[in-house]
Amino acid sequence: MKYIKKLGKSKNGKGEWQTNYAAPIDMDMPVTTVSSKQLYVLPEGMYTIEDRNFYQIGNALSIDYEDKFEFEGVKYIVKDKKDLMFEAGFIRYICKKEIRNS
Repeated sequence: MKYIKKLGKSKNGKGEWQTNYAAPIDMDMPVTTVSSKQLYVLPEGMYTIEDRNFYQIGNALSIDYEDKFEFEGVKYIVKDKKDLMFEAGFIRYICKKEIRNS
């Protein structure tokens, strides 16, 4: 899997704003699908079974909202995070599957 850091926005050649991302970093992190229990307690319609949880063991990287993970060729955008460092030694990132416009 890969981690892709959001850098900020700039204007392209047409004068339109675009989001810039750093080069992907290869990482090894546990990944699960968003569970049925999460779908029940999270805001209705916010997530689907196509979305993923990514788990960072420890806190070596500063991963922020709107950063991306790429897993099995699909990109996921960080939408929520839960810091469980004190309780369990990891941070969980809840990520939406990126929908690309053609």
